[in-house]
Amino acid sequence: MHTRNLWGRQPRSRFVNILVQEVVHASVRGLKTLQGHPVFAKALSTLGQNSFTQVAAINEPITILNGAGCDIEINPEDIIVADEDGVVAIPLALAEKVIAIMTVAAEQDARSMEDLIAGHGVSETLKKHRN
Repeated sequence: MHTRNLWGRQPRSRFVNILVQEVVHASVRGLKTLQGHPVFAKALSTLGQNSFTQVAAINEPITILNGAGCDIEINPEDIIVADEDGVVAIPLALAEKVIAIMTVAAEQDARSMEDLIAGHGVSETLKKHRN
């Protein structure tokens, strides 16, 4: 259970015009103040932030304990990509490799979608475009 918020409506109102997006390993509240501002959080909560909530560090590595025995280390230079399906951290050293792989995957998905819309079967389409 996530009982503490990273921050709520009032502090977020100050930063919503500065931040591109928020990715927090905590719960958040005050969704009405976001108005299209993307937030990726562990949970939603009705509880306010505690008065002792404070910044512990800036530009230092953090480790997210995911509970599945595969903890995730995020470094300040990592590239964070997020959408409605989730959040990933890409180590800067792997960025070019990831871009190359994802470019191929996006092209395969586009060709697969064209075939599926044209009425081809799923197994046939995936075998054809994804090897």
